[in-house]
Amino acid sequence: MYTIANTLYIPLVSDGDFVGSVEAPGGRVDLTDRAYLEAILKVASVALRNCIEGETIHYETKKAEAMLSMATRLARDALDENVLIQSIMNTAKALTESDRCSMFIIKDENTLEAHFEDGNIVSIPTGTGIAGYVARTGDVVNIPNAYEDERFNRDVDKATGYRTKTILCLPVRYEGTIVAVAQLINKLDMVTETGLHLPRTFGKRDEELFETFSMFAAASLRNCRINDNLLGEKRKSDAILDVVTLLSNTDIRDVNGIVRHVLHGAKKLLNADRSSLFLLDKERNELYSRMADSVAGGEIRFPSGQGIAGTVAASGIGENIQDAYKDSRFNSSVDKQLGYRTQSILCEPIILNGEVLAVVQLVNKLEENGKVGKFTKQDQDTFKVFSLFAGISINNSHLLEFAVNAGKEAMELNEYRSNIASTKNAKVKLVSITEEEKNTVLSVEGIDQYDLTSLEFNLFDIREKYPTPLDAAAAAVYKLLLSTGLPQKFGCRDQTLLNFVLQCRKKYRFVPYHNFFHVVDVCQTLHTFLYVGKVSELLTELECFTLLATALVHDLDHMGVNNSFYLKTDSPLGILSSASGNNSVLEVHHCNLAIEILSNPDSDIFEGLKGDDITNAYRCMIDCVLATDMAPRRPVESLVRKGTF
Repeated sequence: MYTIANTLYIPLVSDGDFVGSVEAPGGRVDLTDRAYLEAILKVASVALRNCIEGETIHYETKKAEAMLSMATRLARDALDENVLIQSIMNTAKALTESDRCSMFIIKDENTLEAHFEDGNIVSIPTGTGIAGYVARTGDVVNIPNAYEDERFNRDVDKATGYRTKTILCLPVRYEGTIVAVAQLINKLDMVTETGLHLPRTFGKRDEELFETFSMFAAASLRNCRINDNLLGEKRKSDAILDVVTLLSNTDIRDVNGIVRHVLHGAKKLLNADRSSLFLLDKERNELYSRMADSVAGGEIRFPSGQGIAGTVAASGIGENIQDAYKDSRFNSSVDKQLGYRTQSILCEPIILNGEVLAVVQLVNKLEENGKVGKFTKQDQDTFKVFSLFAGISINNSHLLEFAVNAGKEAMELNEYRSNIASTKNAKVKLVSITEEEKNTVLSVEGIDQYDLTSLEFNLFDIREKYPTPLDAAAAAVYKLLLSTGLPQKFGCRDQTLLNFVLQCRKKYRFVPYHNFFHVVDVCQTLHTFLYVGKVSELLTELECFTLLATALVHDLDHMGVNNSFYLKTDSPLGILSSASGNNSVLEVHHCNLAIEILSNPDSDIFEGLKGDDITNAYRCMIDCVLATDMAPRRPVESLVRKGTF
């Protein structure tokens, strides 16, 4: 017994354990009453201990029943994440006797997805508020008075008219990793039998109870997410399969149909609001499109490298833009014209065999709740798979177009060969070379310092030195041809020769090897064979003139792949070539373009030839270009290598 301030405190002990105390005002107990009091207190101690143990057993039973009930509900709701989260919040409220509960799901390292009881879902940055602190640190935060904690945002209470008093904020972990945060608000008052409300705060028991519950909740969230991922992958696979089926059933001559299916598939696959596709015109180095969502009108064209799509086409690297209006390349005038608001953009190239064929631009990622979100890294990875199939269809369409044109050219070439002399009477008109283009080439300075006829001449020196290397290369080969005196001898005017050189230049693509620099280099090398190597002494002057001109036309419009590629892959071009009996499809194409250039009066370097000279010049040029297909000459090459030729 202890006496403090005239008050007697008597401890209640059962089996050596303290279970409570009795307070006796006045501070004294008569000795005659002591024996009775001690006997009564022993009985009271045992009764109190039994009551406490019974309450503990009741609590544990209640907890076990609640856990079992919760596990049943979570298993039932586990297929829908939003339903599951609502079930977790309701169970957490019941277990901890809270007035409200919110859940914050960790979506990525920068974003929390806040779920509220009214069904509202809001994305907030990680680290914001009390929930953000718990998500970042993993600490349990138990606040007995919310208004005394600086992390608490009072504006929410002001806006809603609600009064937050107590807060318990706890992490939800799965295998040691925080996957969510639960925020419980306002521990419910204890109500006595007389109706008296006694305020309570969250205690250690609430924390322990929630920790046990959170293991089930975390496992359910994890399983739900796995299920969502599997369903998402199935939806993606189904979407890709649908597009592949549509593309395979689409006539590859119908480019617009292919583009339409690609756009629809990309939107469905990544849940975008709008989309557009731009094909790459390599000849002009431009992007063009006849189709885009909600945009009417004709063809759209712009240079590769301009804007977001142009940048992607030039680099071959996709762009994921979270806020379009913060990107200087974004053209907001289109939004103003359409009354639309672009927020997020995913712009990805369609690449096949390392070559950019097109660019797809997806606008405004749509979340399940209909709001605009942001495209993810996973979206980019998914699109790369989709783009493989889209690229094959687009490429096949291009190949067929080229094959049809090549077939026409092959037939035209056969007609030319059968009646070459008639070409003089079949003039065509190409796009004229402008005076500005010619003057630019003629004004190139410093070419005379190079010995164009030397074995030591290196065209790369000119390419590196001049700011416009194509003009410098054209000036060099023009001067080289004039220096032979052959154009003058055969009645070719200087103006015609320059037009011929520049028309050839126009028809070369920007490919790594078979470009205009290559044919200028070939022409200069051939010149050294003829005049330094004295081969010209074995040929006629007309043959020398024709050979030098042939060097400039022998790879016209080369696309960077060889005949073997088309034949071995059974492409439409290869099949058509095999059927026609001529496998030198590219060489036929080069010949046809050469004849087209020579059929134009402004660039006909054979304008001064007459009679048999015309026939001989054309036959020499065509035969030499066709001879650049090395495949038929492999057996001869083998004999030469073996020394048995």
